[in-house]
Amino acid sequence: MLERLEQKALEQLARNQDKTTRVGIGLIHEAMLHTICEWLAERGLDGFLDLVVYTTPSSSEMIEHASFDKDSVEFVQSSRPAETCIRDYKEGRLQMLIRGQLPSSEFLFALRSNLHVDDFHRLALLSTNSGKDFFLAPVGIDEARDLPSRKQLVLRAAHMLDLQGIKPRICILSGGRLGDMKRDPVVERSISESISLVNELEGLLPGIQVYHGEILIESAIKENANVIIAPDGISGNLIYRTLIHLGNGASHGAIYMHESLPRPLLDTSRVGPCEEYAGAILLGASLMNGFDNTAEGSK
Repeated sequence: MLERLEQKALEQLARNQDKTTRVGIGLIHEAMLHTICEWLAERGLDGFLDLVVYTTPSSSEMIEHASFDKDSVEFVQSSRPAETCIRDYKEGRLQMLIRGQLPSSEFLFALRSNLHVDDFHRLALLSTNSGKDFFLAPVGIDEARDLPSRKQLVLRAAHMLDLQGIKPRICILSGGRLGDMKRDPVVERSISESISLVNELEGLLPGIQVYHGEILIESAIKENANVIIAPDGISGNLIYRTLIHLGNGASHGAIYMHESLPRPLLDTSRVGPCEEYAGAILLGASLMNGFDNTAEGSK
């Protein structure tokens, strides 16, 4: 799936070759910026993308001692870089924005206050240590708290994969096996809600496989599910952290999903490796042209 995503990204960028794509990214450390610039040059993407780095005034040393061509990067220093980059994204100065190393709480506050977006979801692209790629959601601890929000999340995820030309195979997880229904009221409710969600989605997503995977996430991977929906945001976040920080897996960024977002908006870990930032760039680029045509904010 990663190879397909990179191919799609290159196709999208080539369509826009008459204009350079401005990619905003929040960065604090020069080492990460240097590595990203090297990666772009190795892939031949530096001619398609202009990086706009949002950072703090205290990061002047990063700019002064940068070991790459400073003409290839625009620096925006601000005492409130999250606010500044979200405003530039909103006003159309960027074709794509990646949170990068900016604090999540400040970024989310700026997103909600400037774009008036609350009920967004994030769809993370992950790989297991054996190289199996899949999308996971929800990954934010406060996302998809109830059944209607989980349904909206799945519909948005299916749409995102459709934009990339990938047919979704969606596994809905729950808090137990079917045989666990009578063990505990919380477990029973989780299983019942997931079954109900699958039944509803089958009517809303004709031709797309949606199934209840119980609590068996390992089976979902073996059965090549490419979208895995956790029971809630807390369990999704724990799956993400266990895979990435304990299981030698990899993250390739996460796309923010909401109908009012006019252009790709992506999330990364503040301490993530370059591969995660590179994946976010590719993920955003692969969605770029279709994203504009479907977002209410672009109308």
